[in-house]
Amino acid sequence: MASVDLKVWVFAVATLVGSFVASDVPFVVLALGAVGLGALRRWWALALVALLLSSQMASWVVADLGPVGELPFSGTVTLTSDPQPIGSALRADAATPLGTLQLRARGRSADDLRPLLAGDTVAIAGRVTPRADDADWLLQRKVVGLLRVDRIEGYRPATGLIGIANAFRETLERGSESLGAERQTLFTGLVVGDDRWQSAQTSDDFRGSGLGHLLAVSGQNVAFVLLIVMPLVRLLPVSMRIGVVLFVLVLFGLVTRFEPSVLRASVMAGLAVVSVAVGRPGSGLRLLGACVVGLLWWDPLLGRSVGFQLSVVASLGILVVSPVVVRAMADRLMGPAWLRELVGATIGAQVAVAPLLLWVFDDVPVAALPANVLAGPASGPVMAWGLTGGFLAGLSSPGLAALLHVPTGWLLGWIAGVAGWASSVGWGSYGWRHVVALFLIVLAMLVVRLSSVRWFAVAVGLIVAPGPVLVGDVGDGVVVDGGLSVWRSGGVTVVEVGSGARAERSLALLRGERVRNIHLLVVDGAGNSTVEALIGRYDPQRVVAVDDPGALRSEFRVGDLWVRFANSSRGVQVLVDRTAESRSVE
Repeated sequence: MASVDLKVWVFAVATLVGSFVASDVPFVVLALGAVGLGALRRWWALALVALLLSSQMASWVVADLGPVGELPFSGTVTLTSDPQPIGSALRADAATPLGTLQLRARGRSADDLRPLLAGDTVAIAGRVTPRADDADWLLQRKVVGLLRVDRIEGYRPATGLIGIANAFRETLERGSESLGAERQTLFTGLVVGDDRWQSAQTSDDFRGSGLGHLLAVSGQNVAFVLLIVMPLVRLLPVSMRIGVVLFVLVLFGLVTRFEPSVLRASVMAGLAVVSVAVGRPGSGLRLLGACVVGLLWWDPLLGRSVGFQLSVVASLGILVVSPVVVRAMADRLMGPAWLRELVGATIGAQVAVAPLLLWVFDDVPVAALPANVLAGPASGPVMAWGLTGGFLAGLSSPGLAALLHVPTGWLLGWIAGVAGWASSVGWGSYGWRHVVALFLIVLAMLVVRLSSVRWFAVAVGLIVAPGPVLVGDVGDGVVVDGGLSVWRSGGVTVVEVGSGARAERSLALLRGERVRNIHLLVVDGAGNSTVEALIGRYDPQRVVAVDDPGALRSEFRVGDLWVRFANSSRGVQVLVDRTAESRSVE
């Protein structure tokens, strides 16, 4: 007979599949299917009932989120997310009489929107346009249309619990000003998941090193919140403890905007607290499965969130794979238990999320594992100290706040340094064949009991899986993508950045191509932020703007590449050809 944990996870998977199918099942078929399968009194039959019901509920939600028509708008809205930059504009979700709309603001409107936070009520004049049919990411956020903001006529700050949460965030931000702009965004990202104003270069460092999850609040943050409050909770009467813990989880969820990963971790923590209080503690796998089922019944579209998927899969890896790794390390390796736990949790999470990362982002950096092991011991103290000492710093004078954040600055410097090293080391990324190899290795470790065989599997994995990624050089040729053109030949690189290029996308593409230096950067109508990001990262030997009259009369030889410009009906064209001789930049 299947274990309770397995049954719960069959229900969870069935519910998740149904939420993706989102098929409108006729009521008669749904009722007869539910009655017939339920009459079997088998757990697998009940799982099929869960699949049918989940599919029907998801279809109802999708049907209610049909796009709105195009029309003028004037009225008040309540922000449901914090404004964040998108190119030269700002965007934010807002609850309106028409449903959830995504605001898009530029110029003066963006300046007025920038300091506002989720929960604030804003008077807006603008124009509504329907959501694109293929904008699944907007559908998942319940957005039915876009609202182009022409002007903001006033606003009212949030009140109640969300107002308290906003005040807490502002206190943390005020106290961390002594860290400087870049480290301050790292601090708020690690503590409350607010990395909206982070530079493109820093963002690319964290993504390229596999440390991006540190800036998206997760179960680790929730664990530190509980670690901080539990000593105080134990001083309270037993009758008050559950209520206080649940209140703290809700408040922290509001502070972090109930990001999908925090929502999952908070609900799972709440289930754990309640189950212990009633004398029915459940295993981690059972609680995680029940959490997935409950959340998908509450919001059938939540399963489409990549953040939710990564959170669930990483938790599965930590619960299933990590204990095996820790036991294997304990058999052979010396060292403290906390190091084995850290490495085991990192390996478990990385192995579990690798297939999903490849499916969604086509990128699993080889350096992610060592980067997480190196940065993990520093990220935890930042989270814990940020919620305690960081809050005190926000209530203190600037001098005392700077003193309180001295250790914070050291730890953030270490984390940023690890991210910069791991993203630039040039080890490349895992592919599907490497993930399959790692999966087979983990399977061998789970099934085979002989420690010698386990360690042989680990050794083979370390040699075979990443090996093909680490050798070889990038071939010559041209790459064109998203407004960015890259020519490489004979060890030199020429890059043209056009008006369609975006800073983060451009940095990611160049990192994927293992570009170490830019010998000539041609700027063809790109935005200042993109150009600044490329110059800050690569410090090109030469920068040429095509709108410079002198550039059109110039020719450049970079190694064995010949670069020139020509007028055409589409504007200035950049022509790059091979030359017979090789010289340095003139």
